[in-house]
Amino acid sequence: MKRMAVLCATLLFAASAMLAGERLDLKAVAGGDFAGEALTRVEPMADGETYAQISKDGKQVVKYSFKTGKQVGVIFDANAVRGANIGSIDGYVMSPDGRRMLIQTHTKRIYRRSFTAEYYIYTLGNSSVVPLSDGGPQQTPIFSPDGNQIAFVRDNNIFLVKLLYDNAESQVTKDGKQAISKDYPENEFTLLIGGDNWAAFDKWYHHDDILAHYPIVVYPRQGASIGNVPEGVTIVETPLLNISSTEIRKRIKEEESIRGMVPECIEQLAVRNYRQL
Repeated sequence: MKRMAVLCATLLFAASAMLAGERLDLKAVAGGDFAGEALTRVEPMADGETYAQISKDGKQVVKYSFKTGKQVGVIFDANAVRGANIGSIDGYVMSPDGRRMLIQTHTKRIYRRSFTAEYYIYTLGNSSVVPLSDGGPQQTPIFSPDGNQIAFVRDNNIFLVKLLYDNAESQVTKDGKQAISKDYPENEFTLLIGGDNWAAFDKWYHHDDILAHYPIVVYPRQGASIGNVPEGVTIVETPLLNISSTEIRKRIKEEESIRGMVPECIEQLAVRNYRQL
């Protein structure tokens, strides 16, 4: 009891000291005035002692010390390299050996976490960049374990760039658009989406291909306007359930119960997987 009284008195004293210097109101609390600083887009370097981060103006990739948190160098400077007009750095991918990096720029969002971008290959310590590919924007590039090859996706197909052979590019797959149907020819596939997704369907990657090759079933959502639909699209006539994956993810993030929102047999699996996002 005495400890609780001391704690309350301490908190009251701290609050009084804050109020004496600056007025504390709901706007200040809810507006983020007291939010802690956070690190974003941090990439550990191969030496294990430093990490990289994009500068606030989006023009540099800066190296910091884990030990001191202070800047120890600049890995990439968009204003100082030749070979391309980088503009703003949207992201970067480091090679496993730390010798090269891919600079992501001119990013175009597709849907949620998917996007295309133009990537440039940069060798650390060099003064120029070269495009990863001249055939159009790329998706999800990744270095090989030895750092000498880069795989990426374009138009749902996989491409490979060999850095030791003058960045020679080859197409690995050619049937990415309708690959699932070719892999399972005995099955008929239907795309089931919510009305909120249908409202943004024209922003999906290759949405016209999907519409041409697969029937689509739209489940209405409260607040989502469906409007007229083309041939091949069916609207489900069913009572509305005010449950969405967005709400489920939000409740899991806030450590609230999702009981009754998903089948009981997958409840723990949903919680575990969504918390990893």
